Amino acid sequence: MLETTICCPSCRYEFELSAAVRSGLEAEVRGALVRQFEGQASAVQAAADARIREKDDELTEARTKLAVAENREADLLRQQRELAEKEQRLDLDFERRVSAETARIRDQEAKAAQERFSREADDRVRVKDVELAEAQAKLTAAASREADLMKKQRELADRERELAVETERRVAEEVVKVRVQETKLAEQRTELQQEQQRLRDEEHRQTIDGLQKNIADLQRRLQQGSQQAQGEAQEVVLRDVLSAAFPTDSIEDVPKGVNGADLVQNVRGADGRDAGSIVWESKRTRVWQDGWLPKLRDDQREAGAACSILVTQALPPDVRHFGMKDGVWVCAPSHAVPLGAAMRGSLLEVAAAKRAAEGSGQKMQILYDYVTGTEFRNRVEGLVEAFVEMQEELITEKRTTLTRWKRREKIIDRALDNITALCGDLQGIAGRQLEDLLPAAFDATRALPEPGDDEAEEAEPLDDARLKQLLLDLLPDEGSGVGNGSLSELFVGRAFTELRLHATADDYERCKEGLLAEGRIRRGKGRGGSVGRVLPLAAE
Repeated sequence: MLETTICCPSCRYEFELSAAVRSGLEAEVRGALVRQFEGQASAVQAAADARIREKDDELTEARTKLAVAENREADLLRQQRELAEKEQRLDLDFERRVSAETARIRDQEAKAAQERFSREADDRVRVKDVELAEAQAKLTAAASREADLMKKQRELADRERELAVETERRVAEEVVKVRVQETKLAEQRTELQQEQQRLRDEEHRQTIDGLQKNIADLQRRLQQGSQQAQGEAQEVVLRDVLSAAFPTDSIEDVPKGVNGADLVQNVRGADGRDAGSIVWESKRTRVWQDGWLPKLRDDQREAGAACSILVTQALPPDVRHFGMKDGVWVCAPSHAVPLGAAMRGSLLEVAAAKRAAEGSGQKMQILYDYVTGTEFRNRVEGLVEAFVEMQEELITEKRTTLTRWKRREKIIDRALDNITALCGDLQGIAGRQLEDLLPAAFDATRALPEPGDDEAEEAEPLDDARLKQLLLDLLPDEGSGVGNGSLSELFVGRAFTELRLHATADDYERCKEGLLAEGRIRRGKGRGGSVGRVLPLAAE
């Protein structure tokens, strides 16, 4: 190794440095030594100057005392002249001694500084040599490991190429074998199919003529039977609905083949006495026909009923939900029960009025005036409108509830997707130790009750205190802000998975406003807004 000898420009001390230490290290050490030497030299010079000033002060004080003595003892000047001369000699001797002592102290401090600088420079050089040797050893080891790794990568790449070539060769051989076998099987199947096709053609030739003749007749019969079955199904549904709505009345079917309406409702009061009858006709067609009304009026007269109601899906142009059409009440299937209830109530009132007016010659006139008057019509329309309004309100509530359930189902599906992805990530990291985590999560969701189609469960009131604490726990402890969009979705998902509560975005807004009013959170910035924790003053 090439050695270099360096001489200190101040103390002329020579020492050697390794060639591995570059010019940067030399400049750094040289600059540090120069700065340190200059600082120590300045300190030594300052100490020497302080000692000289101290001696000068002592000399000045002695001279002052001498001048005072000369002034005070002027008459003894001649006698003390020798003493003054001796003092002057002593002063000169003292100054020489002070100068000599100062020079000696300077020499000693300079030598001590040179020795200290030399030792420190040697120590720093030895430390740098050790660090350089360690760095070279680490570099050599890293180069060796890199060479081994590259060698292993080349060997692995060679093995992969060889395996790919071997796999392709085997696949090609298997493909050739399979193709040969498939060709043989295809030829055999073709011969067998041709033979079977000839037999089937012969059989079809004998039966196709008879089938073609019967297809048109069967289609016409099927269409007629389908329309008749649909009408009978609506008639059965109407009978069941009326029987369930008016259990005290008698709902009778008109036998098939007998002229008359579809149903006859015999109205009975609470005392079991007949109050009259209502004839019902059911139509399930797409086009309204005015010819239905005269026939139903004839059926009403033949049955001796007080009124007649036509239930049809195709309403007249001037009737929206229900109404009177040429002496016949016409309504949609959804308004059959309300209209029947109104008619039934009117018949019960008329029967009660008839019983109250028995023995009076004016009872027929009173009954006629009441049935044909506006009071009866207004009473019926009021009852039906009330039923219609309640039914529309019920339908609206059902639609709102279904919409809310669907929205929550979407949120649950998104939460389950996130749970599935999270469990997959954890299983990919931890292995089979987390194998049962995902089934447990899905079992928890299956254990939740689902609302039925016929009856809805009552929604439990949400616990705002628990939801507020959940929202507060979702915010970072250091007080950083979180966007409202992502925080709302996380809040809804956590409320379902942790608290088993079906929270919504409205619940998030309510809890957020409550925490803001309590001063526990603060608003942040951002395009969609954000919130964060309110930290104590000590933490801030």
